[in-house]
Amino acid sequence: MRHSAPRQPVVAPIRRKPCRAPCSTLGTCVDAENNINATVLDFGDGATANSASGTHIYNGAGAFTVKVTATDALGLSGSASQTVTVTVSNFPAGLFVGISPGTIKRFASDGTLSQTLSTGLSGTVSGMGFDKAGNLYATDFTAGNISKFDPKTGALIGTFGSGFNCQPETIVFDGGGNAYVGQQGCSHNLLKFDPSGKLMTTFTVATEEQGSDDIDLSADNCTLLYTSEGPSILRYDVCRNQQLPPFATGLKKALMLRILPDGGVVVGDLTDIIRFNASGQQVMTYTAAGEQCLFSITLDQDGTSFWAGDYCSSNIYRFDLASGKQLAKFNSGTPSGTVFGVAISGSGLNVAGLGNAGNITASPQSASLAAGQSTTFTVSFTPNAAAAGHTLALSCANLPPGLSCSFNPPSITLGAVGTTTTATLTITRTTTASLLRPGSPWMLATWMGMVPAIVLVGFRSPRRRGSSMLWLGMIVACTGIWSSCGGGGGMSSSTTPAPTPQGSYTIIVVGNASGMQASTTVSLTVQ
Repeated sequence: MRHSAPRQPVVAPIRRKPCRAPCSTLGTCVDAENNINATVLDFGDGATANSASGTHIYNGAGAFTVKVTATDALGLSGSASQTVTVTVSNFPAGLFVGISPGTIKRFASDGTLSQTLSTGLSGTVSGMGFDKAGNLYATDFTAGNISKFDPKTGALIGTFGSGFNCQPETIVFDGGGNAYVGQQGCSHNLLKFDPSGKLMTTFTVATEEQGSDDIDLSADNCTLLYTSEGPSILRYDVCRNQQLPPFATGLKKALMLRILPDGGVVVGDLTDIIRFNASGQQVMTYTAAGEQCLFSITLDQDGTSFWAGDYCSSNIYRFDLASGKQLAKFNSGTPSGTVFGVAISGSGLNVAGLGNAGNITASPQSASLAAGQSTTFTVSFTPNAAAAGHTLALSCANLPPGLSCSFNPPSITLGAVGTTTTATLTITRTTTASLLRPGSPWMLATWMGMVPAIVLVGFRSPRRRGSSMLWLGMIVACTGIWSSCGGGGGMSSSTTPAPTPQGSYTIIVVGNASGMQASTTVSLTVQ
């Protein structure tokens, strides 16, 4: 008779999704003798469940080791574990609607009013945006101001930025926390502020009927799209300070727009809302019967639907992005001509560390850099289910003059959910010493030899004297041109990049693919 030793239960790897609280986990337990007696799921924070699966609410953010253990009737056991990263969302739920005068109302998706905020100012509230801490910023169009709120408490924190000229209409944040503000009136300029509200840059952009009215920032954190109440969706590269060709044309009156995760755009066009693909081709029209003033737009967090407001009727609509079906409708309860902005928190592309492709981190998070030196960072990507297996192109944004960045490899293919893929980021500070090179010695020798010869020949023959003087004049002219091109004085100069001013900078690190994006930041001190 042969005896076989009892076999331990086999526990397959735990399956879970990257999550915010609450989180769910699932383990599979198999025993050859089919006599598993007990299964315990340990959530890593002291809580357990007598099951192979379960949902648990964590009290705070962090990385927790979740372990499932199966024990059979003979007391033998097997286990598997998985690290779960829990993040806490700073973004409040609900749809925020800017309403004149100086009011923001927060609604649930069924139109139930849950909160009212006041700027304390008169006039129109048009654009709204959220920073990564979840604070709400509202552009006080008429008052020439931006108000900052804590939407969790409803408290008005204060104002943001200054020097508007004039009628700030929309605000959007990049992955580094910097804010861009589009202005309809006066200068029509686009403004860039640092996270504290200090004006960093003023961009003079091409306009149509109005100014740099309604803006949104692409996933690369460089290409800014905007409308000017004309027929076009315009583009500007805020990293290179360069006007780009229009993204799309042929609209009646392009108003508020939002960039989709796949690079496409939805834009209000008075009687309709138009959707373009990433190539600027019109692919869908969304309509609401009887509406003539469809102006404001915001995306849902799930990326499958969007909201739009009509400032004539004060009606708010929700549309399915793919089918165009109207999913919901309610009225703000305010008079005509009062609704000019709608916003949902956490639905933008450029909140650092909260993109839709998963989690991205950099190590170290800060470094110092002297002239001519470079520094490296390890950038780690952990994909979510939607991004697993996709390839992300890597880039930097918000680089000051005199700095360059490169990645090795320049793009990465993400692995399965829960795995980590890395790339090396190198940031280099260029030197700015004047570049001088000797002028061409043979050219100088040739000219110096020819000039006296021509002069002597010319003066020895009166008939040739006029032509010799003509040749001499040509030589002098050519010599002047040669000198102005860098030949004079035996040296020539070459243009070099401007030096990077000393100070601290926040560099945005972006991983971008069609339909998905993730970003983080690194801090750099230039010495």
